[in-house]
Amino acid sequence: FRVTNDGLAAHDFTLGDLATQEEHAAMMAEMAGNMMTMPDEPNAFVLQVGETKELTWTFSVAGEVLIGCHQPGHYEAGMVATIVVSG
Repeated sequence: FRVTNDGLAAHDFTLGDLATQEEHAAMMAEMAGNMMTMPDEPNAFVLQVGETKELTWTFSVAGEVLIGCHQPGHYEAGMVATIVVSG
């Protein structure tokens, strides 16, 4: 994945199933005002305005994988996509 933040606010890119998304959302909520300093993870990163980052991922199991942004209110507003992995 090559992701560019062309928006006016920070975003994050989190790849994983629903449980992963919920866990990441809880972590982001705990961080409250310090989300901009979240270190990159193997399946997630924060993008500042104008920033581009890449994530390489090998899908090994068929099913649905979600991509979500967990900046305040973003996921709840629909900033989530579903990838269907067939095997």
